[in-house]
Amino acid sequence: MKFKKYLLGIALSTALASVYANADASPYIIQVDASKLAAADTAPPALAASGMYIVELKGATAINMATKLGELIPSNQMVMSVGNNYNAKSPKIEAYVAAVKAKQAAVAAEIGAIKVLHSYAHTFNGFSARLSPAQLKAISKHPDVAAVYPDEVHQLHTANTPTFLGLVNDAGTGLHDSGVLGEDVIVGILDSGVWPENPSFSDAATSPANTYGPAPAGWAGECNVGSVGSFVDESGTVIYDDSTAPADEFTCNNKLIGARYFGSTFSSVYEMQFSLGAFASARDDDGHGSHTASTAAGNAGVTAVLGGAEVGVLSGIAPRARVAAYKVCWNANYEAPTGPERGCFFGDSLAAIDQAVVDGVDVLNYSIGNSQAINTPVYNASLSAANAGVFFAASAGNSGPTAATVSNIAPWIATVAASTYDGTSAVIGTALDVNSGSLAPSSLFAVPSAIGTPVPEAGLSADLALANPILACGPLANDLTGKIALISRGSCAFTDKLNNAAAAGAIGAVVYNNSPGAPFAMGGSPVGIPGVMIFQTDGALLTDSVNNSTTNITLTNRAQATEATEVGNIMAGFSSRGVNTQTGDILKPDITAPGVRILAASSPQQLQFGGNPQGENFAYLQGTSMSSPHIAGMAALLAGQYPTWTPAQIKSAIMTTARQNIVKENGTTPADPFDFGAGHVAPAPSLNPGLVYSANLGDYLGFLCGQGEAGLVSSARFGADCTDIANAGFATDASQLNYPSIAIAELAGSETISRTVTDVTGSGGTYNVVVD
Repeated sequence: MKFKKYLLGIALSTALASVYANADASPYIIQVDASKLAAADTAPPALAASGMYIVELKGATAINMATKLGELIPSNQMVMSVGNNYNAKSPKIEAYVAAVKAKQAAVAAEIGAIKVLHSYAHTFNGFSARLSPAQLKAISKHPDVAAVYPDEVHQLHTANTPTFLGLVNDAGTGLHDSGVLGEDVIVGILDSGVWPENPSFSDAATSPANTYGPAPAGWAGECNVGSVGSFVDESGTVIYDDSTAPADEFTCNNKLIGARYFGSTFSSVYEMQFSLGAFASARDDDGHGSHTASTAAGNAGVTAVLGGAEVGVLSGIAPRARVAAYKVCWNANYEAPTGPERGCFFGDSLAAIDQAVVDGVDVLNYSIGNSQAINTPVYNASLSAANAGVFFAASAGNSGPTAATVSNIAPWIATVAASTYDGTSAVIGTALDVNSGSLAPSSLFAVPSAIGTPVPEAGLSADLALANPILACGPLANDLTGKIALISRGSCAFTDKLNNAAAAGAIGAVVYNNSPGAPFAMGGSPVGIPGVMIFQTDGALLTDSVNNSTTNITLTNRAQATEATEVGNIMAGFSSRGVNTQTGDILKPDITAPGVRILAASSPQQLQFGGNPQGENFAYLQGTSMSSPHIAGMAALLAGQYPTWTPAQIKSAIMTTARQNIVKENGTTPADPFDFGAGHVAPAPSLNPGLVYSANLGDYLGFLCGQGEAGLVSSARFGADCTDIANAGFATDASQLNYPSIAIAELAGSETISRTVTDVTGSGGTYNVVVD
């Protein structure tokens, strides 16, 4: 009989066996003769709709060459520093990088008329380019080419939580209170850029906590300001030029120590909207990147103001960490028939990862979509980054609660689900007046959508009608001509709901929340009618009123504020779920963290692509995009406290100390590992895990071999042979990877699962093991 069995990554406690930890284990360095490099599969890949491709060459990345040469700490047993251990300025590595890039240029020249957009050498060996079908066929057969990947656009995975997480408390005994702040750890944010003037990124001496010295030693990043007036891609080609546009002048500082932008791939496919206010620089014209950066590592003690009212005092999870922003996500084609084109190409993200590791980041956050299959450029580059000592956190996706929707599934990545937090929050909105019906006269609290047209100054009055079906996820069965639709949140995008209401004749929409949480500014692609969101309880009252009598309402612009009570430990309905479709032997997501109504920095001047209110420096956002930087910040806290810990050990500490008192999105059913992985992050216990599950490059190469990626492992990047990897003792069965959770996709009979733990207490000891 076959059945599925999943075990949480939990701390080892009660007696079944004794485990004696070895604290002296060091990474195994694989040395393989070049004659064992396997030939690549030269079949051309599927055509990319964008016409853009990433070409991977045979041969090691510079990071993996540094491993082989003994120049990558700790492979040469030198004293370790915090996080990133890669030295791109080594003479041998500089020479190797020059040779790699020369080879790339030669391959491109042999195919002819190829314009290289990005050249990668450190975390990935290859380049990105636009290829014709004939060029694609030719380059796929080139003897020096390992793989060619179609490049398509991926989407961002779109309240203060330190108290909920125990980082601060009234007794002054939280981790922040105790000085665990991520001091001088460098957190890189791969996103839509940053708003440098936001106080979350200030180094002004407004308080001792926000006073910073120079950037940490070894930081090699830059502050690339760019210009509103022009956009020049990596090859020097002018994509956009308007000499009348003002320069985008900003400076970095000792908190925001770096800002770069990468848009060559995106601008080769879509028309940039610089003339409409987009920034040809690292400045954030979306709000998403500023939000994730401040959540992970924004300053402590920042007062957030929305609508002229103070709504909270903010702190990033690692408030003393330094921030480096890498803009890889862009907006374009606002007037396109299918709505605005926005997102992030692998080609641009790969260039940013490659540069970020060279710059010296210790932690990377990637709140962006990815494939559900293991072989993508970002997965490959993040493995090299992990080999260099860089922790990589990524969002699980916003396609829940449907099963088997989780992305960012590589085992060397920390994949983060989203859940709610306890506390109160201030909510800024407008009034919804009830003019007739069983609730009349009354005024309800509403939050205008970010995607609808503005409510007229005089207000919008009409009779209210229930959408049929109430979720409005498909065409409506009833005629709503001249009416305002009442719709339930859930099951589909807000854009779909409002568009379906408009198609049925509605002139506006009221969406009520489907959980006790506060209403928020609904996001998505623009729609042609105004809409607001209201509380769940108010939605029930309006439903009863419509069912009993004619109910006339007015959407107004009359500002209101209210305080909402947030109910914690509930999985977000949007949070993507397991099973991991690459292999059920690796449990994904890994962990959950707060991702619902998170208050953090935003950008006050932005294109309106379903984002945040204009003119505001802060915003409430939700998504696994918001939960992932919580874990990036946690990694920075741990890296600051334990400089010798590897990314795998940091992830293990976070997972094995997690708590499981979480419920599903209905608020009652206990959540399971497919929802939350190991459970909810618990910062204080993670600092004292006792034992951790370590994994190194050899372990991950063994995993890839077991996934049928022998050609990728051998010829593309690592010069390793799967037979030698197995002979060296590395498991190729994914369930045997030394991972902080145990998963067996299909079990017929019994299987013995092995794990090795490492004592990180420094004192050794005997531990008892129990499996629940």
